[in-house]
Amino acid sequence: MSLETWRKEYYPIDADKIKSRDDVVLIEASLLKWIGLQKENLAEHGLGKDNSSYKSLTVCDKPLDGPNSCALCTKYHIAYCRGCPLDSCSAGSPYDEVSNGYYTNLTPLIEALAKALDKELDND
Repeated sequence: MSLETWRKEYYPIDADKIKSRDDVVLIEASLLKWIGLQKENLAEHGLGKDNSSYKSLTVCDKPLDGPNSCALCTKYHIAYCRGCPLDSCSAGSPYDEVSNGYYTNLTPLIEALAKALDKELDND
């Protein structure tokens, strides 16, 4: 197992390649990536053993916790996140907290993405 096997399961398409898709597709891609970045899922692929969790992982020289690897960010980051389904989270987006290194518990971000997905699906 390797970064390549992890990528096939959790990050099969680069975020840049789907940035023009609708929010449901972008949320699903982001949700899949962050689920994959949980310690237990990294460990299944032999990754994250250095206790840095996802922080040291890159795909195509892009850090996996940065805006260039987030499907939602590829669409909304240029607009300072206005309109992003996570921008309306109370007390700031959990993405901001994770990407800025404030905590490594990805559960709040995953839960926020799941709620955003449900909301988008209800609007369709």
